[in-house]
Amino acid sequence: MESMPNFFVIGAARAGTTALYNFLYQHPQVFMPEVKEPGFFMLEGTQRENPYSDLEYAVSNIDTYRSLFAGAQSQHLAVGEATTGYLTTAHVPERIKARVPDARLIVLLRNPIDRAYSEWELLYRAGREQLSFEEAVRQEPETPATNLPWNPDELKYVRKGLYHAHLTRYYELFDPAQIGVFLFDDWRSNQLDTLQRIYQFLGVDDTFAPDTNIEHNVGGVPKNKFVYDLIFGSDSLKQVAKSLLPTKYLKQIRGAFLDRSKDDLTPQMRQQLIDHYRPDVQALEKLIDRDLSHWLK
Repeated sequence: MESMPNFFVIGAARAGTTALYNFLYQHPQVFMPEVKEPGFFMLEGTQRENPYSDLEYAVSNIDTYRSLFAGAQSQHLAVGEATTGYLTTAHVPERIKARVPDARLIVLLRNPIDRAYSEWELLYRAGREQLSFEEAVRQEPETPATNLPWNPDELKYVRKGLYHAHLTRYYELFDPAQIGVFLFDDWRSNQLDTLQRIYQFLGVDDTFAPDTNIEHNVGGVPKNKFVYDLIFGSDSLKQVAKSLLPTKYLKQIRGAFLDRSKDDLTPQMRQQLIDHYRPDVQALEKLIDRDLSHWLK
């Protein structure tokens, strides 16, 4: 019988997890499946017609899930997968604990306001969000964090950033030594150092240096949404582009169509979100023993 993973990248979405997946994938002592987000511990026993059906490669069957790791060899000291929904889905910690009680858990945390805006950008440019950021936030329910778990449809932008509420579920079940919390701020300022600390956490060679030249999942709002959708939103044109250009050049061209500005995240909106997140951030500081006061400025 194929093995189960011994570590998980559990989130957060839009906090560098795609890049981390790719850098872990490159490490000779780490095995990561081709499928980045199988979502098994969210989906086990369900059908694809479920609240998480936007996961492109969703896996809900245990045998199928195990088969993802069939290629792991003896040199692979760390065998893992990365599903960002694991952080925010209430039943996942218990499911991981039941099947892989000694698992190591990695989480990258980003300023929750920037994380929320980045996810809005992603969905907006993909045509899956029609509302402005401000209106989308206004329409999100305001149920307090103490009322977990929430319906997945309610976990859109703001609630996903209540990290203390989400992480507490893991700390209640796992030894803190099994949980590696890393900050997106450190990831952006010194990616290699953060990556080496993650390698150390996993018990693999921390001197390995992956190719870090490619940017992954770059954010931004289309400068011209009509042209962007015509080229990158059409399956036929997208496939033609992929067949003609290497992935790294396609990403560079795609990036040229994106405006990195945050005009829709006004100072007033940021202050409103700072006030909203303040209690959770202050509780998170104590939980992970990190100064996060810069998130509240």
